[in-house]
Amino acid sequence: MSFRDIKGQDWALGILRENISKNCVFPSYLFVGPDGVGKSEVAKNFAKTVNCLDAAKDFGQFEPCDRCASCNKINLRIHPDVFFVEPKGLSLSITIDQIRAVIAKANLKPYEGKKKVFILDKAHSMNNEASNAFLKTLEEPPKDTVFILMSRSKEALLSTVVSRCYVIRFFTAPLETVENIIMEKFGTERDQARILSNFSCGRIGEAIKMNEEKFIERKNRIIDSLLNTGKGLLKELEAYSDKEELKMDLEFLVSFFRDIFLYKAIKNEKNLFHIDRIAEIKSRCGRFTLEGLDYMIKRIIVLRSYIDRNVNPKIVVDVLTNEVRRFMLAEALSS
Repeated sequence: MSFRDIKGQDWALGILRENISKNCVFPSYLFVGPDGVGKSEVAKNFAKTVNCLDAAKDFGQFEPCDRCASCNKINLRIHPDVFFVEPKGLSLSITIDQIRAVIAKANLKPYEGKKKVFILDKAHSMNNEASNAFLKTLEEPPKDTVFILMSRSKEALLSTVVSRCYVIRFFTAPLETVENIIMEKFGTERDQARILSNFSCGRIGEAIKMNEEKFIERKNRIIDSLLNTGKGLLKELEAYSDKEELKMDLEFLVSFFRDIFLYKAIKNEKNLFHIDRIAEIKSRCGRFTLEGLDYMIKRIIVLRSYIDRNVNPKIVVDVLTNEVRRFMLAEALSS
């Protein structure tokens, strides 16, 4: 993959290509945008471009060849001058020890590349101690060294860190663009591609990840258990592998109730998330009140927020399952 293969980030790519072509590469960049929009791929391809052995010969100075020894090593993450720094440990943070290692390596000359490149994923996970240790190096970066910090927002980082970086914003892509990319890349049917596009909220990388993880199959298992008056829902929700997966499972429930609410209110299929379950959505419109749907949606959102507050996920699942089953049972009795 090279710059030309990255979709939906023309603005960011234009800036970086111009920097490279004019030999005006900044020592520190901050890539800001939601997860799954392509920040990591752009950072990796930037590292490939500034170190590519054939870029000037084949494409000018703004596109990696993606076939030379340098590009191949970066793709495999084994290049001696390109470093990928990621959060680790139970706290999922970038530690001061990691930053000290970055500083030590940055002060060495490139081993075989043109530039040393350090790519820090989720830079906002640095604690204050790590961030402060990094400030001096960001302020006076070693020669032929580039730091690329990636974060969901500038506000999540110390202002002193942000002020030392050239900020490039990344944006979500139009849903139709994501839909078309999924169809072209995987041969996915349009309805399935649209579901992935909707749930990814325009994040191309996230949509691709969802497709590879059989996202729609899991979504439909959750909805099937919900429609069976909540029977089996506890078992499905307890099968999560991490907190993010559980939060997405709860999003399936929120979005399904939201679809019923929306269709009941305006009788329009256009903006529904679960377009593969339209028959069930329509059939339940008469069984729920708007007030009841509104309550259930808000209740699930509140319970989902507890997961980020370190409430035991099992407690959240137990409470949610009982409330959903009572709600669905009341529907069955009243219909």
